[in-house]
Amino acid sequence: ILYGTLNAYKNNIEAANNPNADINNFFTPDTLADIGFITYDLYKILIDNLIGDQTNLQENIIALSADAAGFFIPIATGLGTATKAVNKIDVVVDGAVKADDVVVKYNAPLSYLSYF
Repeated sequence: ILYGTLNAYKNNIEAANNPNADINNFFTPDTLADIGFITYDLYKILIDNLIGDQTNLQENIIALSADAAGFFIPIATGLGTATKAVNKIDVVVDGAVKADDVVVKYNAPLSYLSYF
């Protein structure tokens, strides 16, 4: 798929310089995925922030902006999901610190292998 996508963009660039060429490779797999991600981001803004009263409007707008940028950047798909993952890293780090505190506090074994 990656080779096909790169080849499609290459063909579009070559075809743009040829007035007799038929440009029909716009909807490559990553472009279709970007359209899906953008649609999902719009849905999340509608459900979470316009109908619901959640406070994640900024996160949703950043994800929508990143996915819209990914639509125009070849092979950059899922940028909105990546921004949401980066925003959740602090939650993962906090969980790891709490798990480490439990291990230290209760002198718990680090793995089940320590029983054998």
